[in-house]
Amino acid sequence: MEQQVIVILEVTAVEAAVAVAVVIILEEQLSLELMGSQGIGWEGDDFNEQELNTVREWLWGKAISIYGGSFEVQNNIISKNILGLPETTQKG
Repeated sequence: MEQQVIVILEVTAVEAAVAVAVVIILEEQLSLELMGSQGIGWEGDDFNEQELNTVREWLWGKAISIYGGSFEVQNNIISKNILGLPETTQKG
């Protein structure tokens, strides 16, 4: 007789979101590495549409990441210096 074990993991939404983000990043990096020199094309006849889209999506992801960080920094500056709100940084 076969026994089945069911494991229930309790994770927060933040932990789940981080896990998904890590998997996406690793998948993108692996795709580019597997493409070799075809994974560096931005335009031109030497690259097919899928290769160009993969590179552009990866680069766009980097830009969005930088934008997101810059947006958070700007919000913190506005909240502290202009609105006079307290700092929300947790200190351990």
